[in-house]
Amino acid sequence: MKQNEKFTSETDLVAILLIGCLSMFFAEVVVGSSLIWIIDPWSLIVTFPLYLAHLLFFLNLAMRTKRTSIPHLYLWGVLFGLYEAWITKVLWWGYPGSGGPILGLVGGIAIIEFLVLVFFWHPLQAFVFPILIYEIFVLSENKKLTIEQKVFPSHLEYIKKDSKFFLIFIFTILIASVFLSASSGPNLLIADIALISSLGLIILLLFLIKKRKPRKFSVYSLKLGNKGFLLVIFYLIGLYIFTYFTFGPELIPGIIPHLIIISFYVLIGIIEYMSNPIEEIEFKDSLIIENIIVSKDIFKLLAILLIGTSIFCFVPFIIHNILYLIFTFMISGIGIILLILFLKKSLTS
Repeated sequence: MKQNEKFTSETDLVAILLIGCLSMFFAEVVVGSSLIWIIDPWSLIVTFPLYLAHLLFFLNLAMRTKRTSIPHLYLWGVLFGLYEAWITKVLWWGYPGSGGPILGLVGGIAIIEFLVLVFFWHPLQAFVFPILIYEIFVLSENKKLTIEQKVFPSHLEYIKKDSKFFLIFIFTILIASVFLSASSGPNLLIADIALISSLGLIILLLFLIKKRKPRKFSVYSLKLGNKGFLLVIFYLIGLYIFTYFTFGPELIPGIIPHLIIISFYVLIGIIEYMSNPIEEIEFKDSLIIENIIVSKDIFKLLAILLIGTSIFCFVPFIIHNILYLIFTFMISGIGIILLILFLKKSLTS
């Protein structure tokens, strides 16, 4: 029996805010791009809606096309990351204030920034990890529904304590300790407030969900109706048009860099279309509950992030710069490996 015949869950605003905060936290806060964002007007008006809208759009597209496995979601996340061309222009000219691309341009594309942001950071930090952690929270808080009514069962193998994939998440905790401490100044007070304020908001939203309708808390709480989905689409169209012409218009390149970015949309879109849709079938509880990561495990890792960031605030800035370059090249390589692995899985499974 198909999942949509067995269970439907109403869209929940608090759950939507929670997934948005998770995406914002793991993509922006831990790298220091948005520090104390909950009181920053620009972050609240532009950055947070940007991440939330992208996540909802691609997750709902995944659900509507039944491309919801982790390999599928990774590829949706690659498309997510391409916004860094049209909106921020980073994929064309490097990070703002950096003096240009780390290793220069290839065909008008900032090659290292492209590898890091499109193949690693946004697919994982802004999209896949927030969804997986959201599902971990669901499994911990919602004890009423069956597994396939709460989460995508195909994700369960990725949130086990012995999952090799989840080791990448732990690795990013180490990276975040370096990046966040450096981006804060390094300033111990700012770095710790950035983490604690965002985590406090996530905990508050979880508390509200638990007090309100915990039995309806599921991944399907993020599923939008046709009107909601169209609203997100129109918002993104407006956002892209406005920011393309107003954010660094002098950085808009020639035709070749545009065609390269467009070709990636076409290529990934074709691969998603060619991949097999997945029916999130029912799993027996005895097969999947054992060794699953729970909410307490996530918060323990985030406590380690807080401690690690605090320690790195006392490390000389030259060490930050060296580690930044090392980690940047490492995750660019990991991104290529993940792309190859998930391309293969999406086309063969």
